[in-house]
Amino acid sequence: MGSAYNRIADCVDKFLECGDYSQGMARIKCNNDDCGYEYFRPFSCKQWYLCPSCHQKRLLLFSERMTQETLLKLPHRQFVFTVPKALRPFFRHDKKLFAEVSRLISNILTKYYSAAAGKELDTGIVSAFQTYGDMLRFNPHWHCIVLEGGIDENGDFYHAPHLDLKS
Repeated sequence: MGSAYNRIADCVDKFLECGDYSQGMARIKCNNDDCGYEYFRPFSCKQWYLCPSCHQKRLLLFSERMTQETLLKLPHRQFVFTVPKALRPFFRHDKKLFAEVSRLISNILTKYYSAAAGKELDTGIVSAFQTYGDMLRFNPHWHCIVLEGGIDENGDFYHAPHLDLKS
């Protein structure tokens, strides 16, 4: 079998050992001499997309880092962009399309917020694409956290009106 099979088998093996004390553990002890509290914690597998426990921890750490270090203390909105089923085979065979669509999404959102403000704005976008949806079906889509408005050339923030996508 190929290297992909070996990587998958390795991930599954690590997942099966996740949280197993017999596979190793850390001893955690309070530094306060008066306390003396200690406990053992088994090592995790760090198989983020396979192990629900490790994946949840990674998501929490990522969202905390985004909130503290990346996102401005201004309102944001989440958008999810999907590809119609008829176009999905093109994405399966041409990975460059993901970068093109990412740029397209950025341009569309920046132009929308500029039009809403009536002037040029720079907006902030954190975008991540995923290639699979539920049931592991090929479903290319983008999750975007977007500054709900933008910043003009003077450095002033303009809050865009609510975007009603249902009408």
